Amino acid sequence: MLGADLTVLEHAVCAEVDQDLFFDSTPAAVELAKELCARCPVIERCLRRALDDNERYGVFGGLTAEERQALRRRERRRTA
Repeated sequence: MLGADLTVLEHAVCAEVDQDLFFDSTPAAVELAKELCARCPVIERCLRRALDDNERYGVFGGLTAEERQALRRRERRRTA
């Protein structure tokens, strides 16, 4: 799930659960994935990787693809 950054995966909470949960778009699954992310020690690194790689699906770093898109837009506006 977290690409080639194995140092993130070694410490990630998501490594302990079925990875499909983070790609299930049902509201209950998204909420559970976000709850798991919230207690993850590498949440910020995971989110940064998803943003850098333009990850288009799933919950990464506690955000859905749509939420990451909105964050990217805000970051672009801030630097423009």
